[in-house]
Amino acid sequence: MKPDKNIKRSSSIFLEPNATNTNILKMQLYKSIIKLNDDNLIEEGITELQNLIKNNDNQASLRTYIQILSPTKNLSKKDDFSTVSAKKIKVLLLGYITSIYKSNLLDPLDQPNSLLNTILRFIEILEDYLEVNLINILQL
Repeated sequence: MKPDKNIKRSSSIFLEPNATNTNILKMQLYKSIIKLNDDNLIEEGITELQNLIKNNDNQASLRTYIQILSPTKNLSKKDDFSTVSAKKIKVLLLGYITSIYKSNLLDPLDQPNSLLNTILRFIEILEDYLEVNLINILQL
C-alpha cells in the first residue's frame, strides 16, 4: 500500500460527524473494502480508503474505522477482508490511520479518552491478522 501524500480534501467525501453520516461513511468504506478482494480493483480500493480516512479524520470516524477493522466475533458474518492481500492492506490501514490521527488517536468509546486503550484495540486487530497467518504457516 502506497500512501498518497497528495490526497486532497473533496467535499463529496468529507462528512460532518452525526449518525446519518456515520452510516454513509460505513457504506463508502465497505464499498471500497470489497474492491480489496479483487486484484483488478485493489489500487482503486486503496485510494478510496485513503481518501475517506484523510477527509474524515474526526473522532466519530475513528470509531467507525475501529469497528470495521476489528475482527468479527460473529462466526456467521463473513470477513470483509477475505483475501490474503486484503488482510495485509487491513494492517497497513492501521498504520495509515495512525499517521493521520497521531496523538489524537482517541477512541470516543473511552471516557475519559485513552490513547492506550485505542492502541490496545489496534493490537487486537493486528493479533487477528497474525493468528490467521500463523495458522496458514503451520498448515504448510
